[in-house]
Amino acid sequence: ILPAIYNVSPKTGSVGTTVNVFGNGYAYEDWVYIQFGKTEIALPVKNVSARGSFSTSFAVDIQPSGTVTITGRSNIFGSATNQFRICGEITMVTPIAGSVGTVVSIIGNGYGAGEDVRVDFGVSATRVIGTVDTNGVFSTTFTIDTQA
Repeated sequence: ILPAIYNVSPKTGSVGTTVNVFGNGYAYEDWVYIQFGKTEIALPVKNVSARGSFSTSFAVDIQPSGTVTITGRSNIFGSATNQFRICGEITMVTPIAGSVGTVVSIIGNGYGAGEDVRVDFGVSATRVIGTVDTNGVFSTTFTIDTQA
């Protein structure tokens, strides 16, 4: 029997999404290490059942957008993989109301590292371009102009 990560639910989401991972084919009471993109999560020994299966849940941490590999690695039977797609999301706009001349700050995460993010506001064409850092985070500000 080979190990398998047979289900990942959901298959896509933004930073903060709870991901459920299900695996089987692992050794009873063996440690299974879950690698999620660039983050490693250790499961307690008790989570691998006598039938060799486990399940765990975790929240997507701040990482760049795209498809990340989920690897379940054991000390005895090797490893198995599956995938999850991280999507970008605007996580903060402040203030949430204002008039012409108000400075607005925007923060987002889960975007592609090094990408330029275009933010449109009202009827104005491209208003803001922010560059995404290596963790997939961007922040930018703009001043509200007159809207036709």
